[in-house]
Amino acid sequence: WNIAVLNLRCIKPLDQGFMKLVAKQFNRWLVLEENVLMGGMGSMLLEFLSDNNINSVKVKRLGIPDKFVSHGDRSNLWRELGFDEDSIVSQSVDFFGRFVNPVSRRVQHEKVEK
Repeated sequence: WNIAVLNLRCIKPLDQGFMKLVAKQFNRWLVLEENVLMGGMGSMLLEFLSDNNINSVKVKRLGIPDKFVSHGDRSNLWRELGFDEDSIVSQSVDFFGRFVNPVSRRVQHEKVEK
């Protein structure tokens, strides 16, 4: 897989021309959003794909489900919601397939952080 990271934190207005180019180059989009999934960035991207009849892209959204979330420590809540590092790596590997080596990605990430 070819994998790229797009920072779409400035979402309005969505650059549709750019997203069409992204859709031509990448047929799987993993959307991570530290927010409620319903009505979020992933939902907006799914609407964009639908409105433009782009059926070649498979989308996986990771974020906060539309349910009551208990209060507590952030790390415990992320683990409970499947949004902690291990859960994200596991879901990413499941989504992209076994061609991604999560261990080397973590080591690379740690090297960047130091």
